[in-house]
Amino acid sequence: MDFSIVFFKFVQQQIHTTMGKGDKKSRRGKINSGSYGKRRPKKASKSFAASAEKSKK
Repeated sequence: MDFSIVFFKFVQQQIHTTMGKGDKKSRRGKINSGSYGKRRPKKASKSFAASAEKSKK
């Protein structure tokens, strides 16, 4: 194979594997786009049942 072909394929792979603000699958990309997922889960909301039990005591 010619070196230029191998180098071109290597550069193409590097472009697709970089992670940053534009990558939708990375944590930084999710923060930038304002979405949630497996890499950036939403925080669990506090349950109201636990606070009601504390107020009864």
